Amino acid sequence: MTRPGKLAALMRALSWRRVAAELRETESRFQQVTDHIREVFFLVDPGITRMFYVSPGYEELWGRSCESLYANPRSFGDAIHVEDRERAFQTFAPQGTVIPFDVEYRIVRPDSTVRWVRARGFPIRDASGQIYRFAGFAEDITERKDAMDLVTHQAQALERGNRRLALLGEMTGLLQTAVRIEEAAAIVEGYVAQLRVGDSGGFYLFKESRNYLDLLARWGEPKLADSVVPGECWALRRGQAYRAPGAQPTLRCKHARQLEEAATHLCVPMMAESGALGLLHVVFANPSPAALEEDALLAQRTAEQLGLALANFKLRETLRIEAMQDALTGLYNRRFLEITLKREFARAVRENNSVAVAMVDVDHFKRFNDAHGHDAGDVALRQLGKVLQENCRASDLACRFGGEEFTVVIPGATREAVKPWTERLLAKVRDMKVIADGVLLPQLTVSIGLAFFPEHGEETAEVIQTADQALYAAKRAGRDRCVFSPGHS
Repeated sequence: MTRPGKLAALMRALSWRRVAAELRETESRFQQVTDHIREVFFLVDPGITRMFYVSPGYEELWGRSCESLYANPRSFGDAIHVEDRERAFQTFAPQGTVIPFDVEYRIVRPDSTVRWVRARGFPIRDASGQIYRFAGFAEDITERKDAMDLVTHQAQALERGNRRLALLGEMTGLLQTAVRIEEAAAIVEGYVAQLRVGDSGGFYLFKESRNYLDLLARWGEPKLADSVVPGECWALRRGQAYRAPGAQPTLRCKHARQLEEAATHLCVPMMAESGALGLLHVVFANPSPAALEEDALLAQRTAEQLGLALANFKLRETLRIEAMQDALTGLYNRRFLEITLKREFARAVRENNSVAVAMVDVDHFKRFNDAHGHDAGDVALRQLGKVLQENCRASDLACRFGGEEFTVVIPGATREAVKPWTERLLAKVRDMKVIADGVLLPQLTVSIGLAFFPEHGEETAEVIQTADQALYAAKRAGRDRCVFSPGHS
C-alpha cells in the first residue's frame, strides 16, 4: 500500500508532465501559425541581446537568414536605411526605456532593393510587473506606400495643374487689356516665370517685316539669342511644336546651339489665322520624363493662349489705328486731332507756353477733281499728306481734318517761328510732283490760316474756328499764302 506522501508526489509529477506536454503542444501550434504568416513575428529580450524567436518571414522581407539574427539580434538594424535608423531605434527605446511602438521605416536588402516596413511591438511583463520579453510584428508596406505616394503625387500634380491653369487665365485676361506690346511683354515675362514652364525660356515676336523675331521677354537664366531668323527654327519652319532632346544637340534649332549639352529645348509657334505671330522657346536643364511631358503640354497651352491674345491684341491695335488714322493719307484723323489738342492745350497751360494751329486747304481742289478724276485727286491728297509729314517736327502733329482740308498742331510755336515754317510748306507744295497713271498733273497750291492757343481761345473748337476764319481770309486774298488770325500781321 502506497504511503500518502509518495502518492502526492506522484500526482504532482504526473500533473507537471501534463502541463509540459500541453505547453509543448501550445508552442508547436504557435510556431505553426507564426511560421506561415507573411508578417515577421519576433520575440526578444528588452535589451535586444537575445532573440528567442523570429518567424521565417524575416528571411523573405529582410533578405537575410534567421540564423544571422539569432547570432546577432541587433543585425536587423543594419538593414534599416541610414536616414531612418536613428528614428527607428529611438521609437523602440526612447531614453533606454522599452515601450509599445508603431513605426515605419525603409530597409535596404542585400540586392540593394528598398522596402518599406511597418513595425509594431509591445513589452511582456512577468507576475511582478517587470518587462522580461518584447514581442512584435513587422510587415512589408511597400505596395501600400507606393500607392499612397502615387495618390499624393497625382493630387499634387492636379493642384499644380489647377494653379497653373488659374495663372494662365489671369495672364490671358491681363493681355486682353494691354494697350502696348511692351505691356504685353511684361505680363508674359511675369506670369510665365510663375507658371514655371521649364527651367528658363523666352518669348519672341515677329517684326513687321517678318524677317526675324525679337526677344521680348525671358525667364530663368537662359543663354538665349536676342533674335531668331524664321528659317533657323524647326518649329517655325514646320508650323508646329518641335522638341530637341539633350542627348542629340545636333538636332537643335540653330538659335539654340549655345545651350548646355544636357539641355533639352522646346519651340512652340504662337499661331493665328494669318500664320505664326511669335515663338515660345523653353529650355529644360535636366528634366525627368514625367516632368518634361507635363511642362511640354503646359508650354503648348501657354503658346495657344499667347497666340490668341496676340491675335486679339493686333486686331485691337489695327482697329485703334484705323479709328485714329486717315486711311487715304496715313495721317491722323479729326478724332485724334481733338484728343491731341486738349492734351497739348493742358500742357501749354502747365508750361506757360503757346500752341499754333494751322488749317491747310488745297486751292481749287474741286476743279482739279472735275478735270482729272477722283483717283487723281486721291493721289494728290496722299502726296500732300507726305509733304506735311516731312515738314513737321517729331513734336508736331499733322492730321486730315476732312476732304481736302488738313490741320497741323505746332506746340510751343510763336509767330516768328511759325512764319518760316509756313513759307517752306507753301514752297514745297508748289514743287510737289503729282503723277497719276504716268501723267504729270498740274501744279497745286494751298492756303493756310493760323491761330494760337491761348490767345485765340481756351477751347479747341474756338481755336480751330479762328484758324479756319484766317484760312478763308487767305483764300479771299488770292490763295497760295498764309494769313494769321487777327492780332498778328
